[in-house]
Amino acid sequence: MAIKAVFLDIDGTLVRFNERHLNDRTRQALEAARARGVALMIVTGRYKDGIGVNADFAFDGYSTANGEYCFMADGELIHMQPMDPADVTAFAKACEESGLSTTITEPDDIYFCGSREELEKSVRWQSRQDEPGGRMRPWSVVGENPVLQMVVDCDPALDDELLANVPGLESARWSPAFMDVVERGRGKGDAIDAFCKRLGITPAECMAVGDGGNDVHMLVHAGLGVAMGQAADSVKAAADVVAPPCDEDGCAWAIEKYVLGQ
Repeated sequence: MAIKAVFLDIDGTLVRFNERHLNDRTRQALEAARARGVALMIVTGRYKDGIGVNADFAFDGYSTANGEYCFMADGELIHMQPMDPADVTAFAKACEESGLSTTITEPDDIYFCGSREELEKSVRWQSRQDEPGGRMRPWSVVGENPVLQMVVDCDPALDDELLANVPGLESARWSPAFMDVVERGRGKGDAIDAFCKRLGITPAECMAVGDGGNDVHMLVHAGLGVAMGQAADSVKAAADVVAPPCDEDGCAWAIEKYVLGQ
C-alpha cells in the first residue's frame, strides 16, 4: 500500500540529540516525499514553542506533548486531550514528596515545579530560566488549568515508585535523564488517528519513524513502523523495520526506501 503520510519524531530521528537543523540528505528526502503528495508530520514530546526544526522545513502538521496536542501548519487545532485532573494531582504530589523537579505542559504554557537546586539540573529548565520568572511555579498551581503532559527529572529506577499510586498513568520515557508521563494507553499513536481523520486516510497508509520509548505507541499503530538503529531493543521489537542509526541518516533512508522507492 502506498504511504500517504509520514509521522516523524525529532530527537534521535530527524536530527541528532542537541541539534536543531536538518541535514541536506534528510531535507532532500522530505522535499521529494512532499513532491509526491505525501503529508509530513512532526510527532514530538516537546512543547509547541520548542519544536525547533520547523525553522528548516515547513511540515504539514505538528503533534506535541506526545500526541495530545495536534495542529496543522496553519494553526488549526485538530486534537487536544488533557490528562485526568485526579491523575495530575496524585502524580504532582508524588513528585513533590520525592523532591523531584517536574515540567508541567499546558495548552498555552509550560512551567516548572521543584526546588531550585533540583531545577538547576534540568535541561528544560536551563533552556528557559532566562525567561521572565524562569517559568518557576509553586506546586499549588498544578491542575488549575488543563495539563497535557508531565515530565519528571529522575533516574529510571524511580519510575515504578512514582507511578505506583497513579494507575491511570504510565511512563513514555525516551531519555535516562527524565520520564515523560502520559495517560495509560495514550500517546503518539493518538496523533496518527487525529491527522488521519483530518486528511481522510487510514493509519495503514502511514509510516512512523522514531527511536524512543515514547515512540512505541505510534510505531505499532502505523501501517509501517520504523525504529532507528540506535533505539533500545524494546523499541526495535515494536517496529516493522529497523533503519540505520540517526548518525547514518536513518530517517532519510526510511523515506527514500519506503516512500520514494529508491
